[in-house]
Amino acid sequence: EEDKLIDWFSQLNPLLDTDIAEFENRIRRSEISTVELEYLSDFMLFKLLDSQELAVDGPLSLALYLLRCEFEIKNLRLILSAYHNHLPSDLLAERMRPIYGQ
Repeated sequence: EEDKLIDWFSQLNPLLDTDIAEFENRIRRSEISTVELEYLSDFMLFKLLDSQELAVDGPLSLALYLLRCEFEIKNLRLILSAYHNHLPSDLLAERMRPIYGQ
């Protein structure tokens, strides 16, 4: 089952940046956490839609806008809960979602 995940991930990886290579290595070593896996899924969605940012026709620009809005809401929730629970900023920074080319 682990090989199926790596094979699927390897098929998507050529479409994306080399930023994902570290995640691929962690999957191979079975050292990826659920937080990192959730971040990876959001990052892959963002990168796939961000490559079509300049396309003005079709539903992709709307999908990218809605995804960015969702990430802004997630980031705002993370900031508010971190502030309320007095969490350190480095723990917060690793869970923030990419917005606008970050």
